Amino acid sequence: MVGNFASGLMEDGTLPAPVVWVMLALDFFLAALAATLLFPPLCYQRQPLAQRVQKGLTLLVQAPLRTLGATLGLLL
Repeated sequence: MVGNFASGLMEDGTLPAPVVWVMLALDFFLAALAATLLFPPLCYQRQPLAQRVQKGLTLLVQAPLRTLGATLGLLL
């Protein structure tokens, strides 16, 4: 899908459907959110993935705006 998207933009100059743009934006947002939640504990502590996920979700519940702001910062 991504290959068709990129080749369509570069070769034909045709723009894909808005649904494709929304899905790509959502995918990038979810990837940035996962990086925001899972990467910091990985840097300074060696924890199993389950504990990192639990701490990341706790952070998301305790400070949702800060977490989503950091995620948007990674996207920019």
